Amino acid sequence: MKLSYYLCLMVSGLTCASLSIAAGEKESAFDCYLRAAKSGQPEAQYRLAVMYREGRGSQKNFEEYLWWLNKAAEAGHVTAQFELAARYQMGGNLDETPQEEEARNQLAAKWYRRAAEQGHVEAQWIMGILCRYGTGVPESATEAVEWYRLAAEQGHAKAQCDLGDMYEAGEGVPQSFVEAELWYRRAAAQGDEDAVKALEKLPEKAAGEEDISIDIDF
Repeated sequence: MKLSYYLCLMVSGLTCASLSIAAGEKESAFDCYLRAAKSGQPEAQYRLAVMYREGRGSQKNFEEYLWWLNKAAEAGHVTAQFELAARYQMGGNLDETPQEEEARNQLAAKWYRRAAEQGHVEAQWIMGILCRYGTGVPESATEAVEWYRLAAEQGHAKAQCDLGDMYEAGEGVPQSFVEAELWYRRAAAQGDEDAVKALEKLPEKAAGEEDISIDIDF
């Protein structure tokens, strides 16, 4: 079929669903999303997954939720990728073997990475954590710094604090209390309590290193 046909199907399916939701017709919205999802539209696939998860327009169905979430993630839907990663991360149980836990962590890391590569700030921060501690990926302080920095530069407070910690400890970067203070202050300006505490302890370590001036109030 022609591309124009698919585009029309995609737009009409999502528009139909949006109008149905606005009118309170959840069952009709479900049918619209299902039609658009079956045509291969990632946004509709993700929204359909959410409806199965929440039981809107149909009975709750965890298997269908995961199936459509996977479809959307595979098609490049960044929110679906992040949500799928979180599902794998939280999916452990008491009977899980170390091998099963490692396999699950690797799947979580795979989807966090895909979302992070698309600029998902929370996924970038989590990738920093995974690389720093070698969870589901090879341990690499250098790569952890790279991911922390990407998230920190987008204004993610926890990533800013963690990047400051990497500079303070000299993990993955040359040790620099000046850089540590810079990132701690940026995180603290957003109310991050860990960054505030880190700043209180930093002056003793930073004695003798060149002062920096950052015009940030917190």
